[in-house]
Amino acid sequence: MGVRAFGEPHLNLRAPFSAEPSEAALVDSLRSLLAQTQPFEVEVGGWRVFPGTVFLECHLSPELLALHDHVLTLPGAPPQPYDQKEYIPHLTLALGVLPWARDALNSELLQLTPPVSRFTVSALSLTREGGGEVREIHTFPLGKE
Repeated sequence: MGVRAFGEPHLNLRAPFSAEPSEAALVDSLRSLLAQTQPFEVEVGGWRVFPGTVFLECHLSPELLALHDHVLTLPGAPPQPYDQKEYIPHLTLALGVLPWARDALNSELLQLTPPVSRFTVSALSLTREGGGEVREIHTFPLGKE
């Protein structure tokens, strides 16, 4: 299709947010929140598109909903408009799809079978977006206290 992705495929646990605490404070808070979290399976639905973004919608399992609600309790990082009832779990595959490519890409995607039907989440990462790049701040392996 001649399309390249920006960033690694990723599953957002909540909408992007601006946080008051420092990165170190966020890492400490998340470490505490995730201490008992075990690896979990996510079931993939189908292709979806936001403007400029290609993703696979994921089913909102009870485990994923509980984790979403859990990370919304981070101090200094209140829920955003696409959190809570508006949260759509999805595996982002490509960001920055240009408007001129959008229609052709969408038409081709709808004819394709998603490459996976489920996957296991074994680690979670705190990232920061800026300047067109996603930078990993810290990764938390799951099931390892």
